[in-house]
Amino acid sequence: MGTSTFMKKLSIATFGAAAMTLGTGEVAKAGLNFISTDAGEVGVINTSTGGFTEVARGRFMFDLALSSDNKLFASDSRNLVGINPALGTFSTIGSFGAFINGLGFGSNNSLYGTGSSGFYGVNTLTGAASLIANIAGFSSSGDIAYDVANNRFLATSGGGDSLWSIALNGSGAKIGNIGFSQVYGLLFDQGTLYGYAGKQQIAINTATGAGTFSKNVAGVNGSIGGAASAQLTDPFTPVPEPATVLGSLLGMGALGSVRSRQKSQRQQKQQAGALNQS
Repeated sequence: MGTSTFMKKLSIATFGAAAMTLGTGEVAKAGLNFISTDAGEVGVINTSTGGFTEVARGRFMFDLALSSDNKLFASDSRNLVGINPALGTFSTIGSFGAFINGLGFGSNNSLYGTGSSGFYGVNTLTGAASLIANIAGFSSSGDIAYDVANNRFLATSGGGDSLWSIALNGSGAKIGNIGFSQVYGLLFDQGTLYGYAGKQQIAINTATGAGTFSKNVAGVNGSIGGAASAQLTDPFTPVPEPATVLGSLLGMGALGSVRSRQKSQRQQKQQAGALNQS
């Protein structure tokens, strides 16, 4: 399948899967959020309840990234991978050419990554990573989350023990210790930064880095290793209700089905008329 065709299908599939897996009304509270585990699970996380709904399983993904047009990407540490939640499939897009265990989209819908001390720009069509900067004292734990309000990324370092700020030019600084170890997943939801350690969800203070236990994540078999959230211009603006999204998709599908039947009926009538004339 060509890259452009894959991306078009992936965009629709991601929206559809999210609509089907989240119940009516949950998006206004929880946003559109995904997590991955070391058991190969990928699914939707409801930050309000801690509930997890699996949409794909297979390869272990170190991290996930969700674009503003709802295309779901992942890193297996060496390659950029596209995930189709509706089909539960993984497709390798291309090699990073570097070790990358953290992924995230910025406000311009450009993909960035981290690995060891490096901060990279990532080409979503080829997977190729370009080093922007090496950050002194930083060692990527495995995730970055874009902070819309401050036009920066937040990342965990040193086994997930500390929170760092990374500017788009690659300059970084430690904010503070989280107080939890192995915080490998990060995502923003409704203005709150959440971290994931094992099967725990942690609320993290973006000014101090301090973490507070939020809740245990229910429904996962493995430890959480990656996380991604919808890209919003305003972090406090709810994304569309899933029922509305699903209804639109189903409506489009139904319309297409009706038109297909009408076309088929016209063709049958034309064929019948031709036979009668002969």
